[in-house]
Amino acid sequence: MLLLADSMTNKIAFNPQDRFVVALGNKIVVTTQDGSVFGHDVVGHRSGDAFQFTGPRAAFNPQDRFVVTIGNQLIVTTQNGDVFGHDVTGRDIGPAFKFAGDKAAFNPQDRFVVTIGNQLIVTTQNGDVFGHDVTGRNIGPAFTFTGYMMIVTTQNGDVFGHDVTGRDIGPGFKLTGSRMAFNPQDRFVITIGNMMIVMTRNGDAFAADITGRDIGSIFRLNPDSTDKCDPLRSQLRALEAELARTRKFDPPEPGVPRGRPVISDKFAAISGRVSSARLALRQCLPPPPPPPPVVPTPLTLTLTKFVCLDQSDDIRLFGLNVEDDEPYALVFAVDLRLTLGAAPVGASNSKMTLVGPLSDVDPEELTAPPNVLWGLSNMPDLVSSADNLIILVAMMENDSSSPDQVRRTLEIAAQAAMAQNLPAFIAKQIPRQELVSRMISGAAGAMGVAKVGIPDPDDNIGAIQELRIFQFELDSFYRTSTSIEKSLVFEGDDAKYVLKFSAFR
Repeated sequence: MLLLADSMTNKIAFNPQDRFVVALGNKIVVTTQDGSVFGHDVVGHRSGDAFQFTGPRAAFNPQDRFVVTIGNQLIVTTQNGDVFGHDVTGRDIGPAFKFAGDKAAFNPQDRFVVTIGNQLIVTTQNGDVFGHDVTGRNIGPAFTFTGYMMIVTTQNGDVFGHDVTGRDIGPGFKLTGSRMAFNPQDRFVITIGNMMIVMTRNGDAFAADITGRDIGSIFRLNPDSTDKCDPLRSQLRALEAELARTRKFDPPEPGVPRGRPVISDKFAAISGRVSSARLALRQCLPPPPPPPPVVPTPLTLTLTKFVCLDQSDDIRLFGLNVEDDEPYALVFAVDLRLTLGAAPVGASNSKMTLVGPLSDVDPEELTAPPNVLWGLSNMPDLVSSADNLIILVAMMENDSSSPDQVRRTLEIAAQAAMAQNLPAFIAKQIPRQELVSRMISGAAGAMGVAKVGIPDPDDNIGAIQELRIFQFELDSFYRTSTSIEKSLVFEGDDAKYVLKFSAFR
């Protein structure tokens, strides 16, 4: 079978040098006079484009007489009865090996060789049928089948069959339905599963499903393609097969110390042609359809874990911290466009949530108390977009202040900063990140008043941060319902914490 990069099609076994055609699993396998092996994958009622198997050549010697398959083995019988095999793995032909045991199909009167299960079956010119059990890499002694002749297709397309039970061939019967393989141009006949396939001299392949003793309607197995990109696909497959057969690195020169491997000129040239072929195919193919639009669904955002990595250093003895922290978190959440169409609604769509304080915290991971940071009514809520959702987080350590007072003060400060800067944001005079920065500055400016306490005010651990959720994360959440997991690290006042968050349905 001749593969030409500019003319390869899905036609099957049409070149004069094509010598044997067999079925291997769901593949049509063609061997040529020079031992090259090509295949076509058959899926349903369609055969794919030709591809070349890698590995050694097969069935190219003049004395090679019959080619059959058993399981994943390609088996070649010669004129003197020797039997050779190749294990086939995927699209690779393994090294040849010789079967042990008896000779097979070496008499001049032997006419056809086929396989059923693990049996090699030889039919002679007078209709006698002989068999050999094949076990592993051994050919068993010949035995004579009892009964009548085997399956026969006639010149006028009639098809006759014989049921084979063990070593007995049952009486002949004529299959009903379509006639097969009666045209002068018909060249090869094989079966894959319950499908009988006829290949013609011009490479067209026709097939029919066999159900019981009936041959179904004939269909074209490899119809001519109308896809303008098929020639480019074929060219790419041929180039990729050529690249796989090409040595990548030049062998080291005799007497020269082995250094860094050098890619061979031939490999580099073919690699360049493969890259060009891939680019041409991409340009030929229509752009992929856009993904289906996402459908927003309500979500809940919670703070799930407090992870204490180091405590604050208020009281230490011999360098060790002997006072446990009582941390809490304050989370401000707002959706700038939620319920009133295009008009930003600001403070009416915001809330500040207090989570904690926790008692007697050592370096450890603790589950946060129940909380809902979003939605607004402590129930799952829609988010208009990731850019419109702003979440600010402050990490605190409780001493003598009232955490709820800190919450109320920071909430008012964040809402005031948002209201003051929303007009500039709406007018696109400031970007989103500038709005977030000004809201953080407004809340931070009120921190001193917020955390007043006697005798010791609460300590803020690090600066206020934004918990940023991006649109691609929301889109993935909408499509898959997979939760969004986020975390923030807070470090200050000699303490270090990680807060973990989860958004879910």
